[in-house]
Amino acid sequence: MTQAKNHISLTTTLPKLPTDAQAWINELDPSFRSSTERVLNVVREESFIKHWQTHRADQQTGERLQRRLAAFARTQARRLLRTSIRTRCVTIIGACAPCTAGDGI
Repeated sequence: MTQAKNHISLTTTLPKLPTDAQAWINELDPSFRSSTERVLNVVREESFIKHWQTHRADQQTGERLQRRLAAFARTQARRLLRTSIRTRCVTIIGACAPCTAGDGI
């Protein structure tokens, strides 16, 4: 397990970074902190310190995409639930008042 032996921690790298980079890392939620540490171990410490702004931009893009994907999933779940309720109404009682009125549930 050479990777475990050569593992670099964000905690040990933090003091070597500029203050704005330190602030960015300290504000990361645990999942993004973990992924940032994986990036650190892939690119190694010197490169991470030199290009931390690029890594921050990539991480922020990933965070925005994650939020958009979560919002999309919530929308799709609501649509699926409405469709499921309408299908049950039609199957069980022929149709319910809100479904036939077009109001939706």
